Amino acid sequence: MRSENSIFDNFLWRVICIIRNLYRSRKILSAVSLFFILNTIGKIYSDLVNSLFLVPSGILSSVYLMSPMTEEGGFNIIHTSFGTVRLIDSCSGFSFFIIAFSMIFYLRLKKLSIAETILSQTLLALPVWIVCIAVNSIRIVSALYASLFADKYLSSTFHSIVHMSVGMMIFIPALIIIYKIQGRVSNEKEYILD
Repeated sequence: MRSENSIFDNFLWRVICIIRNLYRSRKILSAVSLFFILNTIGKIYSDLVNSLFLVPSGILSSVYLMSPMTEEGGFNIIHTSFGTVRLIDSCSGFSFFIIAFSMIFYLRLKKLSIAETILSQTLLALPVWIVCIAVNSIRIVSALYASLFADKYLSSTFHSIVHMSVGMMIFIPALIIIYKIQGRVSNEKEYILD
């Protein structure tokens, strides 16, 4: 009989510890929830995501490539002297926006109240969007050059790996830079308030 109570007590203690840890990690849970909410909204309103993210990224990429972007067969296409770039939904850069926005939300929530964080996130949406468009345009252009390299030197089985690697090599340093800038901005604000 005693062993059954101790098993039950151990189980209750584990549940209490889990609840306590979840309460302590509510800030990260809030950021993860924001990530999933924005991701779901992006899937529901994919046309809005394309018009807010894919089209501006494509236009900026076409400026880099000095070739106009056109719409053909439901796709945004950039014809260059190197070849044709077809922009699909996954080229929008919306995932990068969600990750960056959620990361900043978490970092702000660590230092501010929830109301101040939501207000500051509303104000930060436009700058994060601008950075997202610029970084995604660089990724699109870099992916074009990487695929040209892959066509010459690698077999066709490595093309998707090269394409994905270019995205990671562009987005990860951009996230680190955003993290560092946000850290400096929040430290400067603390210094000014003291």
